[in-house]
Amino acid sequence: MAEDKPKSTLRQALEDGETDPRIMAKLDLLENLYAAAEKKDGKAIMAAARKLKAHQDDMLAAGKKLRATMAAMFEKAKAVADPEKRTAELLAAFKFSAKVQFEAKDVLGDQETSDAAVVQTHAIAEALDAIPPGRRAALAKLLDSSDDGVVVKAAILLQKIMPDRVTPILREIEERQGPSSIGFAAMWALPPGAAIHESKPKGSAKEKS
Repeated sequence: MAEDKPKSTLRQALEDGETDPRIMAKLDLLENLYAAAEKKDGKAIMAAARKLKAHQDDMLAAGKKLRATMAAMFEKAKAVADPEKRTAELLAAFKFSAKVQFEAKDVLGDQETSDAAVVQTHAIAEALDAIPPGRRAALAKLLDSSDDGVVVKAAILLQKIMPDRVTPILREIEERQGPSSIGFAAMWALPPGAAIHESKPKGSAKEKS
């Protein structure tokens, strides 16, 4: 009986963590395509390629739906007359958009939707600024979210008004998330020298100790 083929490094890494099933589904399809190619089985290659394309089409459709939902939530929030209720609606729209930014990039492989989410979170922050006397600080409510993506986005857009509070939060998320899109977002947002994974110049005090 032939031994099972060893798992790829990518599959092992994904299985060791909490990975969205849509990512695993895409990996399954890619591995099926590679296996068919190795066997030079034309029919199997075409069948695997069709399934992979269908999956990708589904991901693109999901991205389009997410962009439409983000836009609708923002427009609905801006139309609310009462300042308190408008603030609450804008926070809900911000939270959704922050989640979309990282899900679109990491799960859907959809840079367009991820970029649209970035633009929208900044637009929402500006909309909060426009509510007298300026309500960007309301984003601090999201710093207690269980979703690191939401926390990172809120922290980034609060840096100018409460840096002492958000810098430790960004550093903690960078350490916890590591080399992920959320971890990189936290790292790049940190002030010079504050990032955990930032390379230290030779001869630094840390290196000498």
